[in-house]
Amino acid sequence: MNVLVVAADDSEDIELVAIIDVLSRGSIKVTLASVMESKDITLAHGTKVACDVLIGDVIGNNYDAVLLPGGMPGAVHLGNSEALKKILHKARESKKLYGAICATPAVALGPMGLLDDVETVTCYPGFEERLPSSACYSTRAVVKSGNCLTSRSPGTAIYFGLAAVSLLKSPEVAEDIAKGMLVDTTREMDDVRAIWQT
Repeated sequence: MNVLVVAADDSEDIELVAIIDVLSRGSIKVTLASVMESKDITLAHGTKVACDVLIGDVIGNNYDAVLLPGGMPGAVHLGNSEALKKILHKARESKKLYGAICATPAVALGPMGLLDDVETVTCYPGFEERLPSSACYSTRAVVKSGNCLTSRSPGTAIYFGLAAVSLLKSPEVAEDIAKGMLVDTTREMDDVRAIWQT
């Protein structure tokens, strides 16, 4: 199991780290790619991160999922990456999981055409007006529609990661991680459970 997580300068700190951390707790290998000219990026709140690869170096690789943090203007940088667009379209066409948090569904996935056939989506409040009119906006912590997974904010990033683990590994693995993180009894965890119960 190998997941590509893609980030940029000014991606949201908590969202990026939460995705990587929760996937790693699920024994899922993560490759972190930068869409910038350097593998060294600075996140929205000053956290410095050394990515594993540049996005252009992994265009031909196959991944089980491609996941993106939010943050502004990090989401704009993600949306401007032609290499990322190719990787995401390949994932969608291969029926692989792809998804994003915060502003990125509206600022990157939508303009890239990756929400055109997605029925329900969520994003950071205020960005819903930038979503395609064909998509129904939800206020749930995390939403799955087809192979697209979306979430709202730094506060829901752990649940986005747990939902990804539940889909890539199993609901049981996600439940074990949630219990260890003491988030198994939250309302947001009920949103995660709703994903695998449908």
